[in-house]
Formats: sequence, C-alpha cells, structure tokens
Amino acid sequence: MTATPPKALRRPRTETRHGDVRTDDYAWLRDDNWQQVMRDPQVLDADIRAYLEAENAYANAVLAPLSDEIERLFQEMKGRIKQDDSSVPLPDGPWAYYHRYRDGGEHPLFCRRPRVGGGETLMFDGDAAAEGQAYFKLAACEHSPDHRYLAYAIDLNGSEIFTLKVRDLETAQIAVQASLTGHLVMTTLHTNDAPSSIIRLVDLGLEPFLLTATIEGIVAQRLVRKLDMSMREEYVPAEEELLELNLRPSDVKGRTFFRPGPKAKGVGGGYKGRMALFEIMTMDDQMRDLVMKEASTSVLRDHARKRGMRSLRECGLLSIYEGHTSIDEVMRETLDDE
Repeated sequence: MTATPPKALRRPRTETRHGDVRTDDYAWLRDDNWQQVMRDPQVLDADIRAYLEAENAYANAVLAPLSDEIERLFQEMKGRIKQDDSSVPLPDGPWAYYHRYRDGGEHPLFCRRPRVGGGETLMFDGDAAAEGQAYFKLAACEHSPDHRYLAYAIDLNGSEIFTLKVRDLETAQIAVQASLTGHLVMTTLHTNDAPSSIIRLVDLGLEPFLLTATIEGIVAQRLVRKLDMSMREEYVPAEEELLELNLRPSDVKGRTFFRPGPKAKGVGGGYKGRMALFEIMTMDDQMRDLVMKEASTSVLRDHARKRGMRSLRECGLLSIYEGHTSIDEVMRETLDDE
C-alpha cells in the first residue's frame, strides 16, 4: 500500500508591511507562541503538532522498505570510527585536560589527570547526562583558570536555547570531609534517579568507603506540569499509550485519566503550575555492602525497590491516577523502571 503524503490546509492570512500586501496560505504553521514553543515544545498548537506528526509518519512509511539498507550503512560508517577515541591531553597548570569516548557511547567524557602522574578525574560524563533524554546536545565544556569549576552548556529539546551550568569540581570532596567531621550536609547532584548518584560520586573521584560512611539518604526529584483543572478532560488512554507505562487495560480498570482538553490552547497548553515527583533511597547495611562491592546502578536500584523505594515513574503514576498531571508529562520526565 502506497503511503499518501499529508496535505496542509490552506488558511489564508493577509498582512501589510511597508505598503506591500502579502497573503500566506500556510502562516498558521508558524505558532504565534513560537518563542515559548522553542523552550517547551509541549505547548505547540495542537493543529500544527498533528500536521508535523503526519509528515513524520509519512517519512517513516516511505523509508520503511529501506530500513535494512539504512542500518547497514550506519554500521559501516560506525565501523570506520574508533569507538573509544580520545583527544591529545592539553597541559594547563598542574593538570592535563582531555576528552574521550567510551566504547558504545555517543557523547564525550571530559577528564583530567595530574601532570606528575595519577588517576583520571571524570569531570563531565556526556553519556550519563544524555541518558533518558529525547534530545541532547552539548555546546561547550570548559574549566576555569583556577581549575576549580567546570562550565558547560546543554540543549535538551532541540531549541538551540542552551542552559549554562557550572559544576564545582571540589564540592564532592569538601562535602564528604564536612560530613565526616559531624556536619549535616545537604547537596545537589545531576543524575537520572537516586541510585545513579552513587556511581556519579565514584566517577567524581570519591572512594566507596567514604560514601558508605557519609551518605544516609538520596532524594531524586523531577518537576512535571500540573493539569489546569478548568481545562482538563477525562478520556480513556489507548492500549499503546498504556504499554509505554508497562500497563495493560486490566491494570487500570476503574481508574480515571485526564489530559488537556480542546480549549487548552495558547499559553500553558492546558497546564498550570508544576509539582514534584520524588524518589527516596535510604542506606542500610546491605546497601552499604553493595556500594563497597562497586555494584552496578541496576543492582542498587533493585535492592532499594525491594526495601520499598517508590521510583519516579511510580510516583508519577500516582499523580496521574489522582488527576494532577497527564501520561505525557510523566513519560517525558521519568525513565522506564525496567
């Protein structure tokens, strides 16, 4: 069956500029709220989104017969590239800075080593930062002249509006030393969930025995948009939508689901305000033993869940069931638990 290309509707819009009158039949495809859309694609006008999705579906249908050839070409090009390539170390003061790639990774790892010899310090892990993101682009990554700070700029939605972040490369060591001397220390870390924080701290140069001696608990947080109660509508999710949450229709029998209604256009897109989803992992003797044995994140996560830890996805499901947010929001901000 031959795919039929979508045809955009003609919606003439006339405007006068510098005395010239111009009529554009397709001006509606440019969202009047485009600046906010660039920052948050979820607020894109529903008609525009529907047309773009139809274009994408058509492209996928046309290219589907070539999928084997596309994969073959991709593997051939990939085979010509050294998977664990690295740059030449650049000396700067007491350190030599460089970036490298791990075998099978997609994004750079920015590292440094003491020039007089010593172990590697992983300053920024691009693969870890990109995990779970639908889009990830790193624009720059530079250290400060005093070697204490690392600045990097990332784009997480393809808008080319970059968020500049600064990491204190000494914070982890300072926080641990303060904790060892009896201080209550609360600090922040960028990871995808609570168990991943252990591996991230090890990557930052902390020994596992220091982590077991200082960490009492880790809280992961994600912000999701709350449904505007005056604009939401009740609906029955499609089976495919439920499968994305690892649910079957029988699992949600009697549950009520909501999404932005037909009046939800313009600023907000049917949402009003935000709420936090939490994942809380506490340490016990078994968890400390696993950390000492350098167990993987998946092993740490499994143990925490057996002890009753509610994942970010599970917390999101509860918020969906209570009518506070939508399936789309939870899918966008949380990772699959499997």
